[in-house]
Amino acid sequence: MRKRSPAALVLAALAIAILPISGCWNAQRDDLQLSGMKFAIVVKSEDNSYFKRIIEGFSAVVQSQGGTPVVREPSRATAEEQIRIINNLISDKVDVIAIATNSESAVAPALQKAIEQGIQVISFDSAAEPPSRAMHVNQADAQVIAKALMDAAADITGGNGQVAIMSTTNQANNQNTWIGGMRGLLEAGVYPGLMLVNIVYGEDDYDITYQKTQHLIDTYPDLALVIAPTAAGIPAVAQCIVNNGLEDRIKVIGLGMPSQMAQYIGNNRVCPYMFLWDLDELGKLTAYAAIALANGTVSGQVGEILPAGEMGEYHITGDLFGGSEIALQAEPIRFDQSNIEYWRNIY
Repeated sequence: MRKRSPAALVLAALAIAILPISGCWNAQRDDLQLSGMKFAIVVKSEDNSYFKRIIEGFSAVVQSQGGTPVVREPSRATAEEQIRIINNLISDKVDVIAIATNSESAVAPALQKAIEQGIQVISFDSAAEPPSRAMHVNQADAQVIAKALMDAAADITGGNGQVAIMSTTNQANNQNTWIGGMRGLLEAGVYPGLMLVNIVYGEDDYDITYQKTQHLIDTYPDLALVIAPTAAGIPAVAQCIVNNGLEDRIKVIGLGMPSQMAQYIGNNRVCPYMFLWDLDELGKLTAYAAIALANGTVSGQVGEILPAGEMGEYHITGDLFGGSEIALQAEPIRFDQSNIEYWRNIY
């Protein structure tokens, strides 16, 4: 029988010692499985293609980790509908609520009630008030979005003319933040030739947005551009301008889905270009944030690092409202004549 060398004996001992550690690590991984846990996602309104893609990304990640996605889409884009849904989710004892708020202040008491019941709460797309959520998942830096939209307005109008803004609801946190950024740039004199004549609200409804656009056209005969930072509303703005035969004189830019806006995008069309972000990725990142909170990997504090599977790691930073956030991407994606045919097949 051959004797083992001292080095071999040491290696064997190390191998034996590692086995229980490895087994323990695997057990810990098993303990982090989400079987039986319910992850709710609450969007702004039903039948909204923008949020459908976010829901798909969110649900795919939750299901891949063994959790159960719970999707709630309000029949109307109101805080009252979201409050009703939140209260029902509390009764259903979900583990996490991820919400894009219609009004950050109005839904805050219901979200705080959920937290008191042991439910983790995060917001995405449109932030909840910091005391009513652990963290926010931002699609892109708000000031970068505001600057991109204003730079586009100056580019398309030649730096001169009347512009109007078509928003969603007047209490939407993300919209108000972007609009605040745009107004700040105008007030600072960054675009001296542009005049903001009105801000109107289409309520994320096609017909209401169309009617409000028609009102802008009738009220401001010298209107040169509508800025529509709303994926639900920008197609209605574009179609209204086209139906009035004014696409050569009035343009629209903003945030939109390529599949819905492809027919309007182009150098000689009503919308020369627009912006957005990867909706699937926003849904996935929201899910990873929800999972990390549920299993205790992070608490939502500034300085923590959030693991997001194949998406990598994200640093939790402070946000504009005194809370914390992670941002999907630094800048929005630009969709124009050169790439719209590619992106229209993505989302």
